[in-house]
Amino acid sequence: FLFSFFKTHFSIMSWYEILNETGIRGIVTKVKRFYQNILESAYPRLELRWTFTTLILIFYVIRTYILKGWYIVSYVLAVYILYRLLGFVSPQFNQIDNTHEKQIDHEKEFVRRLPEFRFWLETTQALLISCLLTLFRIFDIPVFWPVLLLYFIILCFLTIKRQIKHMIKYRYVPFTLTKES
Repeated sequence: FLFSFFKTHFSIMSWYEILNETGIRGIVTKVKRFYQNILESAYPRLELRWTFTTLILIFYVIRTYILKGWYIVSYVLAVYILYRLLGFVSPQFNQIDNTHEKQIDHEKEFVRRLPEFRFWLETTQALLISCLLTLFRIFDIPVFWPVLLLYFIILCFLTIKRQIKHMIKYRYVPFTLTKES
């Protein structure tokens, strides 16, 4: 009796059909729409977006400082943000060094390899994932953090040095100091 009851009322196919028709697909679709609406409403609000990201960063730094851990997560986060920053300040295409291009070069607008919105979105997602990882002790791997800090500083120095050389060689500035009207 018990076996036939479970077979008729709790079969895998019936649960799959129920979840497929009403539950999972509907929930996933609603979550995707909600997420897309948030991104679309955040796109024109530059200061608000970066304020939100800065607040998440401050929360993450305070949390890891108070808990005294998650140095590997912090290191990976910092390297990822450095990598995305490098994409943000790099041109989409390398400049070709011939005389014809040099005349057109001054008229061309700087096109980033990674647009600002994507940089913000990926940085914010990385910060949120890192905050989530700090909830689980399994990701708090014991490590001597000064070595990671020193390695990150060296990595930053070498990366920035290489990027500045690239900027000088191809004569571009990824930032404008004047306000656009």
